[in-house]
Amino acid sequence: MKYLISFLTVNLLFLSFCPIASAEGIEQPQTVEEAKGLGLDILKKIPGAAIGIWNSQAFPFLIKMWNWFKNLWNSSFGDQVKVWWEKIINWSGKETPDLESELQKEIQETQNNLPNVGDTLWERFQAFFK
Repeated sequence: MKYLISFLTVNLLFLSFCPIASAEGIEQPQTVEEAKGLGLDILKKIPGAAIGIWNSQAFPFLIKMWNWFKNLWNSSFGDQVKVWWEKIINWSGKETPDLESELQKEIQETQNNLPNVGDTLWERFQAFFK
């Protein structure tokens, strides 16, 4: 806690004695219109900055965290949990469905139920009156 307070105190002193705006050549707006223009410029730049930070720092960090967790899970817990889960399923008397065959059945049913997509509106209209 004392480190946090000392850190904040040093930063507060540093920021109060080092005027950043004058060092960069940015002047304070003198009128309301200038302040409005400055505010709008800042608001226009925020989305681009946020996207840049997300793409360059946050997203790669999240990907690294996910890979680390996945490797930890696979190396230590994954196999044990998989065995336990299979035992629980077997005790319940339910068999695990074969997802690949179920998916292929669903695809076939969907393709059979779809109308002929190649027909144009005119062809469908003529088929309606036949």
